[in-house]
Amino acid sequence: MSKHYHVFIETPQINLSGAIQWPTVSYSVYFNNKHRRKDHLFQGRFKAILVDANEDITLLARYIHLNPVHAKIVTHTMEYPWSSYPAFAGKRRTPDWLETDTVVSYFGRGKRKLS
Repeated sequence: MSKHYHVFIETPQINLSGAIQWPTVSYSVYFNNKHRRKDHLFQGRFKAILVDANEDITLLARYIHLNPVHAKIVTHTMEYPWSSYPAFAGKRRTPDWLETDTVVSYFGRGKRKLS
């Protein structure tokens, strides 16, 4: 996944374009300056999919975390350095900005946050 990334965001407001634009543009500018590039860093515009919380959360979480495996970048989700899977699996400390409890609860597990 050298030209895209996946992110699962819940927002109560219709502000997803602005929310995605800021980190994408900021990182692209940083990366291009650091590597003296001028090309596009990410492929195409972002795509948003409306998710029904009662039906699609587990499918979406699986899709995002298994994507590097399906793309044959790694053989196990724990090996992908940019994945949040280790935090969801309780194998790595969960960053303050990452909320895992909602998704984990759909898999039948209680709260699992490492210090």
